[in-house]
Amino acid sequence: MSALRRAIANLAVRPLLGGAGGAALGWAYSHYVGCLTGTCPLTSNPWFMIAFGGWLGYSFFSGSGKPAREAPIQSKAAETDGKTASLARAPEEPQA
Repeated sequence: MSALRRAIANLAVRPLLGGAGGAALGWAYSHYVGCLTGTCPLTSNPWFMIAFGGWLGYSFFSGSGKPAREAPIQSKAAETDGKTASLARAPEEPQA
């Protein structure tokens, strides 16, 4: 594996690249789409859009990169020594 690929695969570099890409897309959105009247609070100022896009890209790529490990599913039949487990709850008796 090349050094560049290892650096990109490194979890410390991915969020930084995501933030830079998000900032670039934020600038592009502000420049090409933006707000013509200047009354839009987020898109009227390109610096706000750059910061928002950078934050969004950073948060999107700052995950662990590994899927969460799920706990194994235990069946009710295994807990009852092979007998069929009833899914219905027994009614509770009123207390005197």
